[in-house]
Amino acid sequence: MRLNQIQNLLSIGKTVNIEIIKNSQVYGTDRYDGNGFLTNRSNHHLCPYPMLVDPASHLNPGDILQVLETHKPNTVYGPSCILVGNDNHKPFYILQTELKRYVKFKSC
Repeated sequence: MRLNQIQNLLSIGKTVNIEIIKNSQVYGTDRYDGNGFLTNRSNHHLCPYPMLVDPASHLNPGDILQVLETHKPNTVYGPSCILVGNDNHKPFYILQTELKRYVKFKSC
């Protein structure tokens, strides 16, 4: 599913759900709104982000999240992203480049 399709569904009031398909974690916080972003969860020495000890930041395959909004890129070269969340996790971002890697879209 493309970002413009998600945006169209959200604009007409439909809910869009995604399912996590890979071990991942919510890492860091955005300096503007305090939301983190989705990264790989691994203790491999070449991973760019260290694995967090806090289990509240971990996402497992099968976790369902709701798309809250879409965001256009904030720079010429920056990727678009979606803001997602559920009852167990405060809202966080998933970059467009990571969508295929970590999530699959559920039926609306």
